[in-house]
Amino acid sequence: MPHAVLTGGEPMLFDAMVEIAEGCRAMGRTITVETAGTIHRDLPCDLMSISPKLAHSTPDDPVWGPRHERERLKPDVLRRLVAEYPYQLKFVVNPEAGDDLGEIEALLRELPGVDPQRVLLMPEGVDSATLHRRARLLVEPCMARGWRLSPRLHIDLFGDTRGT
Repeated sequence: MPHAVLTGGEPMLFDAMVEIAEGCRAMGRTITVETAGTIHRDLPCDLMSISPKLAHSTPDDPVWGPRHERERLKPDVLRRLVAEYPYQLKFVVNPEAGDDLGEIEALLRELPGVDPQRVLLMPEGVDSATLHRRARLLVEPCMARGWRLSPRLHIDLFGDTRGT
């Protein structure tokens, strides 16, 4: 079955998302929605690919920083998405700074019943050498927790280029 990935920015911001997903379903598409998990909508979806934003994602900007920090995590929305859809939780992680793993574990405690196999860690980085180094650092923590490790192939192949 052909596959449609509905992504953005944040596609769940837009009312038209429901109509687009319904149109994809009417065409027989398997549907993945890529979202930060801060907005819930009732729509057809075969995989809700949720990427909650960790604290290190907050921009150092006097206007956008506080807004991002207020909006980046909505545990009530995450609980609902995880309960209502087939899901995966993807986290972009820098194992060389901060406590991303501790932050993820704290969030997962707020989402009871999350299958560890549905938690994916992706190394943060803008070049192949950084991605590979950080991926190696994430192998052991993933194995210890039953989480999965996922590459960021678009950056590995094309670097930090817009549109990939």
